[in-house]
Amino acid sequence: YRPCPSDSSPRGFSSLLRGSGDGFKRAFSGGMNHGKEKKKSEPTVVLDMKRFTADEKNTIDIFRNNVKSVVNVSNIRKLRRGFFDFDAVEVPAGAGSGFVWDKKGHIVTNNHVVYGGTSFVVSFHKDPKQYKAKLVGAHPQQDLAILKLQEFPKDLHPVSLGDSTALVVGQKAMAIGNPFGLDHTLTAGI
Repeated sequence: YRPCPSDSSPRGFSSLLRGSGDGFKRAFSGGMNHGKEKKKSEPTVVLDMKRFTADEKNTIDIFRNNVKSVVNVSNIRKLRRGFFDFDAVEVPAGAGSGFVWDKKGHIVTNNHVVYGGTSFVVSFHKDPKQYKAKLVGAHPQQDLAILKLQEFPKDLHPVSLGDSTALVVGQKAMAIGNPFGLDHTLTAGI
């Protein structure tokens, strides 16, 4: 794993939308807390890391170091019941995962998550608040989209990216997600 030089310029986003989607090769996703009540402090669990293999330690570290970068994106659509219905109702139209690209509030997600949406809200790990976002751009053929947060949480954690040019067939690939806003998950494969 070698970190890429950080590129928070718009050029980085357009190359991500145009290009091969290198940012997704080690992309992470997920995160929404639907609970209305404030969670009580969770007890701190101390793990005996000696009992894990080197590969397991690596997986645990990657999850812990990137879970705060993972977000849940909700797509909201305005729905009218008929032609003469002037009072549109906002309804949830879908949700998916994404990740924080930079400290400026850019969120990378999939085009199918935002497709047809009129507004979007983003939720962060262990933060019950939902933050409004605007669609900046999308590339349907690459299934990529970029959102920009209108309001920020106290601390944004951009995902740490790897150098996809150094990847070889057979290496481990991981995705952190938040299916259906339930909790964060980790999927690994080759």
